Amino acid sequence: MSAVPNEVLARLGPAPRDLSRLGSARVLEGEGVVLKAGPADRTARETLVLGELSGTLPLAVPSLVEAGPGWLLLRLVDIREPSHPAAWRAGALAELAGLHDAFADAPILADQRLRDLTGREFPALLERSAELADALDLPEPLRRLAVNPGPLLAELEGESTVIHGDAWPGNVLSTADEARCWIDWEEAGVGHPALDLANWLFGSPWVAPATDPDADLAVYLEARATPVDAVAFRRNVEAAVLLLFLLLDLPGIARWEENKRSEMILRRAGLARQFSG
Repeated sequence: MSAVPNEVLARLGPAPRDLSRLGSARVLEGEGVVLKAGPADRTARETLVLGELSGTLPLAVPSLVEAGPGWLLLRLVDIREPSHPAAWRAGALAELAGLHDAFADAPILADQRLRDLTGREFPALLERSAELADALDLPEPLRRLAVNPGPLLAELEGESTVIHGDAWPGNVLSTADEARCWIDWEEAGVGHPALDLANWLFGSPWVAPATDPDADLAVYLEARATPVDAVAFRRNVEAAVLLLFLLLDLPGIARWEENKRSEMILRRAGLARQFSG
């Protein structure tokens, strides 16, 4: 919070609530506004989406009040429980499809503030992945893909758009009239749309998988404006699950107890067999 000006902190009132969740951002709420503070690159991404892109997004996001290096102030979202959860969830998937359609090959993809896991960030992430594969003694073929994820990258070529970067139902708030507000754009980036379906459908070490991933995938594909081959896209998503696990999840689970870590690794190793060549 040291980067946040005192006058901004004062807008939260005398007793703000701490809404921080898993992640690097500190989140405080008070007097109808929400303050997020964290690493400058992450807050810059969120500021880009909620500020410069907000008028062109095909989905609702929190209203940005003010922002500075390492922090942003948002209008508090009025949350209501959906009366028809299945329809609400389908609406969220349709909005995600709309996001991917709206920014396919758009000029904003060149903005350096957006994450680029399979591009400029990839070499450093790959080096860390290979080191952790040895340290954690990953089973084959997961270890091989950690060192050489070429088969996974090949599945994620050919389509690029703006992605949320952390798309799962917990980052979609239910609002009035069965509507939705998409939050937590700290990982917003560029890449294949399948990267946004990975956690939503298959979960992660910190997010539970969908109870019916096939149904969710069908809803998403039906909502896409551009025709997408369902079988090929399912394979794209499975490749994205493995790539995100190797590049982003391994550092976190390395701190887990061995038995809990082994269970997750074995699940991902089973998925990896189809990409082992």
